[in-house]
Amino acid sequence: MRRHIIYAAYVRESDPSLEFSSTIESQKEAIREYCAKHGYELSEDLIYADALSSTKLPYRKRPQVMKALEDAGELFHVLLVNEFGRLARKQTEQ
Repeated sequence: MRRHIIYAAYVRESDPSLEFSSTIESQKEAIREYCAKHGYELSEDLIYADALSSTKLPYRKRPQVMKALEDAGELFHVLLVNEFGRLARKQTEQ
């Protein structure tokens, strides 16, 4: 029997003053389109967004990425990002 996989997304903008910017919205839309194309179900409640620099703050200091990691396995199975750099810029954190 095939398991129902639940998808979540993480998006990030580097500048805190751009929390509601088109950059975050375009990342969300790209992930929504990817999910639709592949038949994946993505709940809007499972889109995590930060407006913080990943070069200044390691992922452990970004609240929404940490919430996503805490929720993983319980609320969803797969976390999608538009590109690796949204999750972490430093290769050691990827």
